[in-house]
Amino acid sequence: MSEASRVTLMAGIRVVVGCANLLAAYLMYRSMSTRTSTAINGVLGAVLPIVFVIVMTIGISGFASKIPVYKVLLLVSGAAMILVGSR
Repeated sequence: MSEASRVTLMAGIRVVVGCANLLAAYLMYRSMSTRTSTAINGVLGAVLPIVFVIVMTIGISGFASKIPVYKVLLLVSGAAMILVGSR
């Protein structure tokens, strides 16, 4: 997979997720219910870390063979810390 196609895929995933966030905001506004809005927000909170990992994996896989192993490990551990810290 070329670098351009990786970047296009990463951006495309982010655009789709952004549209899903806008839809969720619209649904929250339409419901005018804190209970429904909290449920919608919970779904987003469960899905967004998965999207983050997928996009990071695509990005790291694009240049992992071009940098030293310890830097790849630092990137992966940094992404893991972001996930752990956001819980």
